[in-house]
Amino acid sequence: MKKIIGILIASCALGGCVSWWKSNALWGRSKTGIETLDGQPLSVALERLGYPSRDQNLDGEHVIRWDLTYFGYVCHLTINVDHDDIIKKYQYDGDAGGCDKYIQALKK
Repeated sequence: MKKIIGILIASCALGGCVSWWKSNALWGRSKTGIETLDGQPLSVALERLGYPSRDQNLDGEHVIRWDLTYFGYVCHLTINVDHDDIIKKYQYDGDAGGCDKYIQALKK
C-alpha cells in the first residue's frame, strides 16, 4: 500500500512539473504562443481564440478575457488593447491541460 501511495505522489508531482514546463515552453519561450498577439489587431485574437468570456473597460483600458475550465484544468487569458484595438499587453494563468485549446489556436 505504501508503494502505491508513493507512486501516486510521484506521478502527481511529475505531472505538475510537466504541466508547468509545457505551459512555459509554449506560452513564453517559443514563438508559438501568446506573444504572437503582441502588436496585432484585436481581430486576430478573436479569429484565433473565438468569442471572449469578458470584454470590459477598466480604468480607461479595454480588457478582453477568455476563461476555460476543462476536466479540472483551468486557463485564463487576458489581453489589453489600445484605443485603436491593437494588443498592447497580455497575460495568462493556467496550465497546459487547461490552456491547450488556446495554445493550439495561437499556433495557427
